[in-house]
Amino acid sequence: MIGLPPRGLQNALIFYFTCIIVVTSGFFGVVTLSRENVAFFQESFHKSVFLGRTLVEPARRFLTVGDPEDLRRVWEHRLGGLLQVRATVFDAHWAPRWGDPPRRPEGPLPDLATLREMTILPGETGKSSRELIFPIASGGQVIGAVGIGVPEIYPFLRNESLVPVFFSMSVNILLGVGLAIFVAQIILRPLQDLLDGLEAVKRGDFSQRLAITGTGELAQLGEIFNLMVTSLQEKTREALERTRVLDEKVQELWEIYGLTKEMGFSLHLRQILERFLEKAQTLSFSSYGQILLYHPASQTLEAQVETPVFPCISREEYNGLLEKCLQRTEPIEATTRNHTFLLLPLVSGRLVQGILFLGKQGQQKYSEGIRRFLETIAPLGGSLIENARLYNHVVEMKDYVRHVLESVDSGVATLDQDRRLVTSNSSFRQLLGLADAPLDGRPLAEVLHQIGDPAFSERLSRAVSGAASEEAVVTGELRAPGRFALHRPGCEPQVIQVRVHPLRAGEKVIGQVLVLDDLTRLEQIERRMQESEKWAVLGRLAASVAHEIRNPLVAIRGLAEFLGEELPAEQAGHVRVIVGEVDRLNKVVEQLLNLARPETTHLRRVLLRDLLNELLLLIRHEAARHQVEIRSEWLPESVYVNIDPEKMKQAFLNVTLNALQAMERGGVLTIRMKMARSAGLPLLPTAAETVVVEFEDNGAGIPPEHLDQVFEPFFTTRPHGTGLGLAITRKILDLHQGRVTIDSAPGQGTRVRLALPVDSVAGHHEG
Repeated sequence: MIGLPPRGLQNALIFYFTCIIVVTSGFFGVVTLSRENVAFFQESFHKSVFLGRTLVEPARRFLTVGDPEDLRRVWEHRLGGLLQVRATVFDAHWAPRWGDPPRRPEGPLPDLATLREMTILPGETGKSSRELIFPIASGGQVIGAVGIGVPEIYPFLRNESLVPVFFSMSVNILLGVGLAIFVAQIILRPLQDLLDGLEAVKRGDFSQRLAITGTGELAQLGEIFNLMVTSLQEKTREALERTRVLDEKVQELWEIYGLTKEMGFSLHLRQILERFLEKAQTLSFSSYGQILLYHPASQTLEAQVETPVFPCISREEYNGLLEKCLQRTEPIEATTRNHTFLLLPLVSGRLVQGILFLGKQGQQKYSEGIRRFLETIAPLGGSLIENARLYNHVVEMKDYVRHVLESVDSGVATLDQDRRLVTSNSSFRQLLGLADAPLDGRPLAEVLHQIGDPAFSERLSRAVSGAASEEAVVTGELRAPGRFALHRPGCEPQVIQVRVHPLRAGEKVIGQVLVLDDLTRLEQIERRMQESEKWAVLGRLAASVAHEIRNPLVAIRGLAEFLGEELPAEQAGHVRVIVGEVDRLNKVVEQLLNLARPETTHLRRVLLRDLLNELLLLIRHEAARHQVEIRSEWLPESVYVNIDPEKMKQAFLNVTLNALQAMERGGVLTIRMKMARSAGLPLLPTAAETVVVEFEDNGAGIPPEHLDQVFEPFFTTRPHGTGLGLAITRKILDLHQGRVTIDSAPGQGTRVRLALPVDSVAGHHEG
């Protein structure tokens, strides 16, 4: 593509000279055409005026009489330039009546009544340059007009004037260009050669030389150019050599960067070694290779990765090369009859992590560049191996610690200084009922809020805060260790022992260790042991007391009956009272012996619904006597339990009789069966499923201060009660791994729940 103006001096001279010729010729051509244009326009205008005035009279006759013959005669006899003129006859309303199609002048048409002689209007583009309007009058009135379109000038110019003008301009331009070329060839040739040479140097061609002829300034300029090109050629050769060396360095750095980038995202030791060996073997043009890891503990080398094909080399020579490289901690190159070997220690700091073993066929040694590159990446390989080893060690230790924490029964969690959970084992999450919830990284307060026991959460938070005090940190122990009750919704109450210790990193405290132990079973065992001890003592006491009481009671009863036969009828009533009290006392002694005596159970699989139906038959007369309505609500499915039916019937009967006696003025006793899981009740800790038998009355209720004493032997609020019924009931439930609980409030009745484990073999089936 040619730029304007041209860059070369010769081309510029030709260009500017040609421009001058073109401008000059164009100026004269425009002047010539302008003169021709003016002359043509004047001639066309006069002819159009003449034709318009000639057509006025025939047009008047046409508009008044309707005879167009005179118009046609005038129109057909036009000659010369009049043939280009257009004419149209309009009536008084500017409607065309005869002639050419009317032109549309720019702007509004004038009022015919105001026309005088001739009116000139602008023409329509492409049809006329001017419009001449001649009014037609008849009887003092304008009845129409003749419109004459003055021809445009371009047909005349194209046909008569343009060709000579353009021919003259073309001849002048050609002569001017030829003259410019001739002058440029003579004057500017040496300067153009210099410019061409500079352009070639600019493109990188330093072999350019100018042929110097003659003397003067141009010859001196040519000599300077040749000296400059020679100097540039030498400098360029030196720069290329330096660039080649720099390219090699950059390539090495790029390879190191690529190797680091590829292996930096992997901490798997074998993947790192395989990638490192592949890169080293490819860049060193080796046929085979091997990486051996050094184990400082055993001071042995172990091959980790190697190429499938390995050279035939004796074991002694192979071991000797490895030992030599390991001792010197420097690259070792050895040549055999068929192979060349290069061994490089992979060092991290001052410790040898392994050895890179490379080999190739033939006796040609490794080049200095390859050795330098391999020596550069060898420390990188050592660092990567060390990092991977450290990472694997950390992962193994982390897994080991995790396995240790998961193996202990205690719940263990670590907190940072912001009271956020860092780690927690499964026992910790299960104790808090958050086995499936992610806890790590969450604040302790948020986790405790999720438990659903505000009292436990508050006490545990205070314990953690107390352990974080300065005194606790110094001693390293919890200031106020204790056992907290945990009541999670729908679960058995738990007793949790809490221990908090500072988590140290050297001398610095970085957090806390929270240890939770579930002591619920332990407390139950302790309670049962205490009760067993108490029952054992009570049993021994009851046995000795019963022996001493029963014999006098028999004698008293016998004498009372004998006296009753001898006494008058009015005094016999006193004797019956004595006999009744003796019988009641004997019954108390018998119950005391049963309560203190070690129990044995005869368990068998029982349908719970049948046992409760038998209970209803036993209590219906007693309920009728107390005017109590019995309502039963059984489960639709059949629930089986593994129990001693007689003992469990006694437990049910004790609870039922207490409920009937609590409703002295009548009421309703409702006996229900519920599955603990579906009813949202706590499950027994030793059972997969729990069934609950609920006895609910609307009696007087139990005062809050007596609720903790109802299971104590001999505690009763009734004048003639023994206080042993509920104590025996709880003992029976304990024998069956069950549970008995009481909810009551004065004036609102009492609800007693007896929970039993469902038979794990039979489960519960559709009834």
